[in-house]
Amino acid sequence: MYMRNQTKKKVNDEFISVIDFSIKNFLARFSHFKELSETLKFVMYHDVISFNKLNLFQFYWLEMKSLK
Repeated sequence: MYMRNQTKKKVNDEFISVIDFSIKNFLARFSHFKELSETLKFVMYHDVISFNKLNLFQFYWLEMKSLK
């Protein structure tokens, strides 16, 4: 009986660890999505987005000197 309780505790601890890891990853990805939201708006609706809200660092891969 003792061994069975130990096994249940180990499985429960591993399950909690997996859920905790998943929550942390989800929050990190959601945070990144929020950070990119203005950039995505610019790509889709470049004529209506306020330029001062735009995070120009997101466009570094374009290797452009200026977007203006």
